[in-house]
Amino acid sequence: MPDDIAALGKALRQLHQLPSPTEFHLPRTDILSRVRPRVTASPVSDDDKELLLQRCEELQEAVSQLQFPLDECAIHGDAHIKNMMISDAVPFSSTSRTSPGDSPSGTSRRRRLST
Repeated sequence: MPDDIAALGKALRQLHQLPSPTEFHLPRTDILSRVRPRVTASPVSDDDKELLLQRCEELQEAVSQLQFPLDECAIHGDAHIKNMMISDAVPFSSTSRTSPGDSPSGTSRRRRLST
């Protein structure tokens, strides 16, 4: 498992070093887009749904005000070990949610810490 995590980290670092594509269009990731339908379909009370959806709106407004210090880059959108296919050659990760986005501050620029 640690080798898988290292492979995921390396793949994400390489992905984050890529600039956003200019030759074709990919929609930007809306990090809250999957939350709203789940809240709406959840078996909680209408009052709880209203509260959660209002919180989503507040979070959306807060996210829209964020400023990122690094240039926009390609981001994965759903990175985790279960989305990785590890082989002896090259690890591959699902790309279904890959999009342009704000670079995760510092993650693509950090060196691997020695243990």
